Amino acid sequence: MKTYSKVKLNTIDKVKEFANIVGSFEGDAFIQQKKYVVDAKSILGLFSLNLLDEMILEFDGEGQQEVLSELMKRGFCS
Repeated sequence: MKTYSKVKLNTIDKVKEFANIVGSFEGDAFIQQKKYVVDAKSILGLFSLNLLDEMILEFDGEGQQEVLSELMKRGFCS
């Protein structure tokens, strides 16, 4: 089952921290922004997006609740 959440990444440091957190969990993670979809574990992919626009995290795999909990605790997800 997939989990979706809005994500806010408005600084370079937040992009790095986000990619490290998501990358530490097993499973597939993608960020969707309008018509673009990038690997949420890829710093280069994340930097290809407009950091000021809304983004949606799609996470599919083990530990869905744990990754969302960690991201919410650090202020990435709403």
